[in-house]
Amino acid sequence: MPGAFTYSTNDETVTFTPSTPLTASTVYTVNYTAQITDTVGNALTNPGNFSFTTGTSTRTIGPSVTLVDPPNGTFNVGLNIKPHVSFSEPVNELTIPAALSLSYENGGPAFPPRLRLRQTA
Repeated sequence: MPGAFTYSTNDETVTFTPSTPLTASTVYTVNYTAQITDTVGNALTNPGNFSFTTGTSTRTIGPSVTLVDPPNGTFNVGLNIKPHVSFSEPVNELTIPAALSLSYENGGPAFPPRLRLRQTA
């Protein structure tokens, strides 16, 4: 597979960056042999390999909260406020009811949300 190697400043870590993205749902194996030597020519003492499987998507980092309204710690918020949370990417609507609630500061009852989701630009 074509790509480029980069080395840490102390030459103890090697990173391979493929020229093209890896294929989804594919097992890849990295082999390292005794052809690797230290700076004085001693061969690697524990050659071997490791494998990993890529996911189904290039997106491997989940969403993050980008905005809350009203802002955290705000005082004198109107009684007609409709709190909302914006995310960095679309979220699975089915995961929201169990993961989001509104409760009183002193441990009052939690209310399940009634949500209408929309993606922000």
